[in-house]
Amino acid sequence: MIGQTIICSTCGEQKPKMAYYSGNKKCKKCCIEYQKNYSSKNKKKISEYARGYNKQNADKRKAYREANKEKIQAQKRANYLKSKEGDSKHKS
Repeated sequence: MIGQTIICSTCGEQKPKMAYYSGNKKCKKCCIEYQKNYSSKNKKKISEYARGYNKQNADKRKAYREANKEKIQAQKRANYLKSKEGDSKHKS
């Protein structure tokens, strides 16, 4: 099965199987492009859904944050350092 290729249903290009998400007929590049387009065209719908979900699951979200304070802080710190590192590279 090494070297197996699939033709993308969107762009029509023949690409290796690893260029696709499992069970998807669109290549990863086309999936990402589709998601970007969908997100930009449906901002209001997506934000309304997220707002409703967050409201319905407020208790679960709060419990998760309380149970995982250290993990969340470590992620925030890592993201901060990563962004700080990126800023210093661009200033030179």
